[in-house]
Amino acid sequence: MGVPHDQLRKSRISPYENYQFQKIAVYAGTTQLDQATLISIAQSRPKWQIHVLGRIRKISPHAPGNLIFYSEIPFNEVLDFVAHADIGLAPYIDRLGIQYQTTNSNRMLLYRYHGLPFLGLSACATPTIGRSDPNALDRCEAMTKQPEEIQDWPELALALSQNGETEPPTNASYEPKMSL
Repeated sequence: MGVPHDQLRKSRISPYENYQFQKIAVYAGTTQLDQATLISIAQSRPKWQIHVLGRIRKISPHAPGNLIFYSEIPFNEVLDFVAHADIGLAPYIDRLGIQYQTTNSNRMLLYRYHGLPFLGLSACATPTIGRSDPNALDRCEAMTKQPEEIQDWPELALALSQNGETEPPTNASYEPKMSL
């Protein structure tokens, strides 16, 4: 819904040390992760280094060496990984209702803020590239970063509270006995 502008606008330090790879891809968070799809992407793109941020119960023994798993890491470090990546990944399990995540999760907003092309379930929003597209990975490689302006968390909170006041004025309040 929003991103922390105060943290995102700071200079970010790259966490990536090995620059032998053609592209750096990141999967920030492991909610609804389709590990088989992620492994397939890593196998088909050995020149990509893929960083998976977040706890996974069991890592497949078939995970190739260009797929690097981390546990939970502090949010500021997640911001470093996303800011310096070339591609964002969202290899979700294809389930009813998960499409919402492709456009509205915090991870997607961070990808969009930094302009990362990202691979999702379907191309429902720019710059999402649907993984069913036979040229999806080539398209991810070819796209350049196109940062978007995303609403700031405090702006969002103010908008959600309408006028910024959290307590209703007394002259507009209902008597407790009249409240449902």
